[in-house]
Formats: sequence, structure tokens, C-alpha cells
Amino acid sequence: PPLPYGKIITSIYLKVSISDFLTLFSARTHEGFFWSSRPSPILLVCAGLALSISTILGCLWPDGATDHIRTVGLARGDYTLMPLWIWIYCVVWWWIQDIVKVIGYWFMHRYNIFNINTDQLVNMRAAEKANDRKHALARQSVGLVETKLLNAKIEDAIDKVDAAEKKGAPGINRKSLQRVSAGLKIAKVSASVSAKDAEAGAGMSVEEVEKQVDQLQSVVNSEIKGEAGEAIQKDMKSIKATAERLKIARNSASAPKK
Repeated sequence: PPLPYGKIITSIYLKVSISDFLTLFSARTHEGFFWSSRPSPILLVCAGLALSISTILGCLWPDGATDHIRTVGLARGDYTLMPLWIWIYCVVWWWIQDIVKVIGYWFMHRYNIFNINTDQLVNMRAAEKANDRKHALARQSVGLVETKLLNAKIEDAIDKVDAAEKKGAPGINRKSLQRVSAGLKIAKVSASVSAKDAEAGAGMSVEEVEKQVDQLQSVVNSEIKGEAGEAIQKDMKSIKATAERLKIARNSASAPKK
């Protein structure tokens, strides 16, 4: 039967209250179906309370005006099944929405729309180790983060070498420092891989970085003494450790799955 204006307004209120809360259950699982992750007990309790109160208000709201807009409860009058139909409508469209969400996520991952695969790298919960063969995206996350870290460590080492050269402390060989600085800048160029290489867990230039650092370490050991030499040597070891993790990630990516 046709609804009076007051009940149309209340129907909109009840529909929005139900569908918005159901959408929360769908949105929280990202690319999975809403049942793929169990909600916390507190969320279930809050959802139950909110939906129950909304339904009760939608059914029993007295005939009157709210903010000068006529409203009336859906259970008042001769026809009282409208709240049930609204619930059915919301649940059906909730399922449709969830299915479309999953398909949409699959499509975006398949064709990397909006760079979803690249942007998700830094947020992978499974990204714990570089040789993770099970979770390819997690391994890629390690590769991307370690590549950025490698560049940052090389830049930090260059700054320390340049600062030591300007300071001219005792035991410092200025020409050796200039040589180390130039070598680190070459290593930085080798470490500046493309985004695609970073996603694969490192570029082919990691070995070049290690080779350059090995050569520079021998220079530091023999020609740069004192606190400056120790600090630079420490940075060199840190750069090599990061490069080694990148190699592990890349080798894991190219290794056959068991």
C-alpha cells in the first residue's frame, strides 16, 4: 500500500541506519567476503544494540514532526510489515555489495589499478622476512622498504664523510675521504633502482653496491683513523647488511616454489 509522507521519511531513516552498519562489516574485511574475518565481540554487541535501537525507533516513533518534518513509526497503522521489507532489502543489497567489492578488488589487483599493488606493499601485515616465498606481496614489501632504507643509509654515510672532510680532524686523510665520498655516491646510483625492481625485492645492482662498499672499507681501514673512521666503518657495515637482505628477497622471488 502507498505510504504516507511521515512513513517515507522514517523508512529512509531505518534504511540508512541498517545499510550503513552492514556496510561496516563488509568494509572491514577489505578484499575478502564479510565472513572471512570474525568481528570482535565488542563490535557485535555495538552493532546489535545500534540496529535494535534503530529498528525500535523506526517502528514506534510517535506521529509528529521532527525538525519541522513529519515522521511516524512504520509499525503504526494498519500495515506493519514495512520494517521487515526494509531489513530484507538491506540484507540482499549487502550481499550484492560484498560480492561486487570482492570482484572489484580482484580486478584492481589483477591490473594494478590506482597502483594498488605498489601502495599496499608498505601495509602488508605478513611482511616480516625477506625470503617469504608464500606471500609474494609481503616479500615485495620487504624489498621496497629495504631499498629505500639502503638509499637513506648511503646518504647518511656520505654526509658523515663530507662532514669529516670539512672538519679536518687528526688522522684524517683528506684525499682518502674524497675517494670514499665519491665511491659512496657511485653506490647510491647503483642502489637507485626502478620501482619495478624494488617491488621484485631489489635491483640487479645490489652486487655493485656490495662491491663498492668492500673497496671503500679497505680504504677506511688503512687510511682513515680515529672516531671518524670508526663511524664511517659502522655505516659501511650497516649498508652491507641492508644490501644482503635485498639479495635474499630477490633470490627468494626468483626461486621456484616448493
